[in-house]
Amino acid sequence: MCIRDRVYRAPQAGALRLSAGAVVADVGAKYAAPSVRDMDGDGRADLVVGSNEGDLRVFRQESGGTFTAQGSVGGATLNQMGTNALVGGHNSVPVWHDVNHDGVVDLIVGQLEFGSPVPVDSPAFPYKAELQEFLQYTKQNHLELYPHIYVHNFVSDAQEKQEIALHKQAFEKLGLPWTMPGTNQHTWRINFPDRLQTLRNENEQGIWFNFGFTPSHTPTEPRLGTDYIWGLPFLLTKDKSGSDQPMLIYTPAPVLRKTGESSTVDIYDSYIKRDMPIDYFEHIEYHFPARVGELEEFASFLDDIRNQYDYNFMTETQMARSFLTTLKTQVTVKRTWADYIMDEVKDRISGKGLHLSLTIGADTSAVPKQAAEYANTPGVVVEKGEKYEPYSLAAKSDVYTERSGKLYLGLAREAQLHIGKPAEEAHIVRANVPFELDTRESGTWKLNLQAAGLQQIKIYSPSGLTIPGNPADIKLEQDAATGMYTLTRYGDKTTISLSLKK
Repeated sequence: MCIRDRVYRAPQAGALRLSAGAVVADVGAKYAAPSVRDMDGDGRADLVVGSNEGDLRVFRQESGGTFTAQGSVGGATLNQMGTNALVGGHNSVPVWHDVNHDGVVDLIVGQLEFGSPVPVDSPAFPYKAELQEFLQYTKQNHLELYPHIYVHNFVSDAQEKQEIALHKQAFEKLGLPWTMPGTNQHTWRINFPDRLQTLRNENEQGIWFNFGFTPSHTPTEPRLGTDYIWGLPFLLTKDKSGSDQPMLIYTPAPVLRKTGESSTVDIYDSYIKRDMPIDYFEHIEYHFPARVGELEEFASFLDDIRNQYDYNFMTETQMARSFLTTLKTQVTVKRTWADYIMDEVKDRISGKGLHLSLTIGADTSAVPKQAAEYANTPGVVVEKGEKYEPYSLAAKSDVYTERSGKLYLGLAREAQLHIGKPAEEAHIVRANVPFELDTRESGTWKLNLQAAGLQQIKIYSPSGLTIPGNPADIKLEQDAATGMYTLTRYGDKTTISLSLKK
């Protein structure tokens, strides 16, 4: 619906009696809010009209009293649509006044804002008590907070730098550490004209991973578009700045839909078959109070994946640190001449079968500091290939498991690999946090967990396993049929003693 501005003329003197209105301008939008201002200095009053669209449209008064559209009032920078029109919200209402008394009339615009009008670190923030309660909760539960960057597609380089600096300032005022944080984009937006501007500016402020954004000029969004279905984490290559800080890129998994033509369950099946990581992103507040069942549905779905396929639950920051270690670790596979000769002799003596002895190690010296305690958590997957397919592989390592013919090895220390029947000995199957394992005392493990939050360790112990003292903060689940024990704890870094039965 278009609204037309009408002018009602009054007589020069006497009681106010308005004549019939006459259309002078077709604004082309709802809720027209006109103001009068000589915009071109010709001595004639022009119209500046706000509307629901948010811009201010100028209609120049010609010498004959008619009005001609002149476009919108423009600013020095681009708006979110990529034009210079001044747009800050909806339902704009212009007012002209010399605000700072410098003799120059200023423009004031009332409008419905596109964002929160009060920063969280402002003394005027209306929910300070609730914010402090939330921040205290994150500290008590060892949750790492990082900035959720909000920019539009055409924000200038200078404006974007300032926006990220204000994020950092807010963290400092609230007493939050800005220690090598990551981010994802609010509304997914990054800069359009310069495809790397947003990522570069974030990186310059110490942000080293971004796991949620829409690449420039891409029409679909993460979690919804087919462009993002099979994403793998990667490091941006260095630009001309030559910064040594890494910038790790990844994308969230699709929205879970379990039924109908739009079901995404098959996509998750493909992740599992390919050992791909799953980064599930959700605004949980959207589901309260009436749609909590949806939260329970996808939490249960992902928990089934964890338990059935030995995935680990991790925070996004923990996942990023693990990725960084994987991408920057150099894996070595060694076979000494002595092992080679011994394997050859065994092959000839036995007359059947193959023998193979390998040592697999990891050089983590190039892993950047951003990986923190995860810098010593590399691992590999060993696929036997056609030649060794008929044979079993056995490993000597703190962490290993076999599934679907593939052997998964942790490489915090060198691992030994050979063809043969796996030994029936206790070992860790999976862990969602870094650890050090001390097995020097017979029948006793000392497990030093090196990251706070949710801690879960799955252990194979064919003869049994107990935790002396039965600590109340540790949940120990046993699957008697398989000899598997799952230890779950929430809390700070700690050392746990385990007793292995003989």
